[in-house]
Order: sequence, then structure tokens, then C-alpha cells
Amino acid sequence: MSIRRVYCGERMGTAAHRIYTRLLERYQRNSIAQKPSMFNLCFERAVTAGAFALMWWHRFSFPERRTGGWWWISRFRFEFLAGWFEQECTIWVRKFVKPGMTVVDIGAHLGFYTRLLSKLVGPAGKVLAFEANPENFAVLRRNLRGYKNVELLNSCVADKDGSFTLYVSPGHSNHSLMPGYSVAASTLTIPGVALDSFLAGRGIHEVGFIKCDTEGAEPLVLAGMRQTLSGLRAPVVLIEYNPAAIRCGGVEPERVPEFLAGLDYEVKAIA
Repeated sequence: MSIRRVYCGERMGTAAHRIYTRLLERYQRNSIAQKPSMFNLCFERAVTAGAFALMWWHRFSFPERRTGGWWWISRFRFEFLAGWFEQECTIWVRKFVKPGMTVVDIGAHLGFYTRLLSKLVGPAGKVLAFEANPENFAVLRRNLRGYKNVELLNSCVADKDGSFTLYVSPGHSNHSLMPGYSVAASTLTIPGVALDSFLAGRGIHEVGFIKCDTEGAEPLVLAGMRQTLSGLRAPVVLIEYNPAAIRCGGVEPERVPEFLAGLDYEVKAIA
């Protein structure tokens, strides 16, 4: 019996990242102590400048919608564009995604993983990137301009084809199909597809890798791609596992690994 795998990452470090981490720890200690610090001011300015420089270098945009101060905006952007975002996961993406694969990015957000997947599958491969929020999708489209092996789809992925309610958070993250996961600034009615029916409609019989980050809607997504996960050459899956978000959908979190184990997946959780 074949065993497929679900991964969530392994830590990868660089000298630059280690130095940055030490400086960030010093910044946090000063902030906790609530003492004025020239170091903190200079560090904030340097990281903010670095974020703008990397945005220009990578030709990468962020949405106008945002919340939080320096910590949640400039620091996040800098780490995101420096390649230090979710390093625990990206090492596994690089390990399993190969040239020529067809891969799926569910919850593409602004394109961090989509760009990485595009590079890894190469010109002979294909990336199907789903992003449900229209504002994020507009930014995603700008960030993927010129990526010829990527198809962008402004849709959520769920357990069936149809219309769904998206609960839109005040910032550009944490939008969810699950009510109560985060404070909703508004709601939108959006189109949705089940991955099984979508792939069948395109005549796609095999995908090599699926990344799924849907802020609690993972049980719906999995229910709609049972056939895709059941084939002889089923894909490796990288899936966010957020128990609090999953419970918002009325599902006990342990049902997610149980579902995958029932399809002969070996589930590995990596913090």
C-alpha cells in the first residue's frame, strides 16, 4: 500500500537570518521593558527601508488594506520579501516540487508560494493559484505579471461548486469562510469550486503538490478533493493546521489528520 505524505516544514537558517533574529530579540526585550531606545528607533527605520527596497527589487506589491503598526506591517513585509517567511514550510516545498509538475496553490494570498512554485515547476509545469478575496486577487495578479506557467483564479476552493460567504478581516490576512475566526469588517459573496470537479473539467488527471491555507476551511477543501487525494499517484500536501480556525467551522481539529490517514497519507506536523 502506498503512503502519501502531508508536510508542514523544517527550519532553515542563514547567517543573515541569524543576525537579524538576534537584533529582533534585542528589539523585543527593549520593547517589553518599555524603555526608550535609540537602537529600537534605528532598527525600525532600517527594517522599513529594507522592506521598501525589497518591494522594488522583487517587484512585489501589498494591499492598501492593512492593520497594526510597524511590527505587523514593515517587519512582516521585510521578512516576507527576504525569504524568511514560513521557512519551516518552504524547505519542504523545494524538496517535493519538481520541474514539469502541475501543482495547486489554494489560498494564494499575495503570491509568496505561487512565485516559489512557479520557479520550481519551470516552463514545462503549471501552477493553479486560487485566491478568494478580490482585493488580494488584484494584488496577486500584479505580483504574478509575466509568470507564464501560472493560472490565477479568483475563487475559493471548498466541498462543492457554488457561492460562498467570505468573512473579510480588517487587514489583508485572515479572510475566511468560517464565521467567528476573526473580526469581520464585511462579508462578500464569492464563487467556489470543489477541486475534484475543477480538475475533471480541465482534463487534469494528476497533480504533484497541493498547498492549502484557507483559515479554517481546510475540512471543506479536503472534502472537495477526495478523488484527487485517492489516486495511485496522489499529491504531496502542505496544509495549514489551525485548530481554533477549524473549530469555527464546527469540525473537531483531529478530524483533519484522521481524514488524511484514511486515505493512506502519512501526516507529519512540523512546528
